[in-house]
Amino acid sequence: WQRRLLLWLGALLYTCATLLPDQWFGEQGVWIGTGLGAGMILIFVLVSERTQLFLSNPVLRWIGKVSYSTYLIHMAILICLTPYLLYLLESVSDNRLFLWFGGWLSTMAVVQGLSLICYRLLEVPSMVAGRWVADTVCSFRARQPRTAAKD
Repeated sequence: WQRRLLLWLGALLYTCATLLPDQWFGEQGVWIGTGLGAGMILIFVLVSERTQLFLSNPVLRWIGKVSYSTYLIHMAILICLTPYLLYLLESVSDNRLFLWFGGWLSTMAVVQGLSLICYRLLEVPSMVAGRWVADTVCSFRARQPRTAAKD
């Protein structure tokens, strides 16, 4: 029960900017509250084996790997492509729930697909190049003769 309480308090503090009026804590209080809430949620995840097992799911790990690419391209997709997707969906149905869910699902599919492409074509080669540079610098330093400190 203590871990669940920690999670609920963390979630409450993390969302305090949305749930509570700004006048209660002020801007600095909101920053402190969301920071404390995020910390409590992380502590809960660190001590909960079931949550760690859930988060080690291959699909969630894949989403984590492409998350930086997702972060970089999601706004461009939302601005440039989602209005056209909604326009196309509107020709199928004018049901607001269908439009919301269809727009969300199609936008997520496009963002995740493009994120995977960016991950494979940009991030992985960048990581390989970074490792190569680090290994080259380390091997160069290892070949340099060491000089004794002068007294």
